[in-house]
Amino acid sequence: MVRKVRRGNGEGSVVKVGKTWKAIITIGWKDSTHPIRHTKNGFKTAQSARQYIYAYKQGEVIKKSSKTLRYYWELYESSAMRSLSSSKQTHFRTVWKRMEELGEVEVAMLDVKTVQEIVNRYSYYPARDIKTLLSHIYKLAIADNEVEKNLSSSISLPELHEEETVPFSSDEVERMWVDYETHPEVGIALLMCYTGLMPGEVTKIKRDHIDFDSQTITGVGVKTDRRRSAAVVVPDRIVPVLRSLLEHGKNGGIMPYKMDTYRERFKEMVKRIGADARCTPYSCRHTFATLMSSEVTAPVLARLMRNNIEVTDRYYLHHDSDTLLQEVNDALG
Repeated sequence: MVRKVRRGNGEGSVVKVGKTWKAIITIGWKDSTHPIRHTKNGFKTAQSARQYIYAYKQGEVIKKSSKTLRYYWELYESSAMRSLSSSKQTHFRTVWKRMEELGEVEVAMLDVKTVQEIVNRYSYYPARDIKTLLSHIYKLAIADNEVEKNLSSSISLPELHEEETVPFSSDEVERMWVDYETHPEVGIALLMCYTGLMPGEVTKIKRDHIDFDSQTITGVGVKTDRRRSAAVVVPDRIVPVLRSLLEHGKNGGIMPYKMDTYRERFKEMVKRIGADARCTPYSCRHTFATLMSSEVTAPVLARLMRNNIEVTDRYYLHHDSDTLLQEVNDALG
């Protein structure tokens, strides 16, 4: 079936994407504010993209689908994704933003080269996440008989460079305290170094998660059932920092920025205090384990790290929160 194209100004448009050009034609409207667009990528020149628009409007291009990548993302978001945890849903919404520029491309017209150009902007793990989300989208499109092949299987991922996580030394942690006096966001790194919190857990902390009387944080654990249910002990020295973070955080939490912005601030801090350039926010959890390992017994450390290894649980369940708090205060000062 030949689909006639009608736009308000009577013309399609072309835009440059990387080294190639894309043709964009409005072919209808979902509602008064959301157009349905037909797009075609990969033209070597703007003129060839305009010629395609002309041919499409003259009925020389036969199309059978107008369902876009955004259409199937929204379908996935409102269906299969609902069964995932809230943190996983948030994660996939972040992944979608990385590929949202392809939102108006019809799934049947999407090509490997176009997606690969976006994937190539990222390191292994973000690129892998894009490929995973794209696979979910294609499964819906295949079930809808819009496409026959899952394009994501043809996407190449960058090489994975795994490096050992580098903890901060005790001297570097003390330099963090000095840096904290002029850079309040350093308090987030200090909080992780003194509690063993993971970066993803810090982003979840709200006022209701904190009990300043018992000096614990609960309900923010990720990855394992053990971490989700266990309380995080907040030592005396870090309590004022936590209060300050809560006062200046956004949306009722302690984070003043989005995580991508915080990572940039973290890199700046690493440079200021003269730490190893390989240090990342996750280094703070390793720092906590390293500093505590010489000060407390293995069972106590396992509890403080909220380790879910069953054999370890049998040794440290008799430690209550007060005992753990004393252990941390004695070890970290």
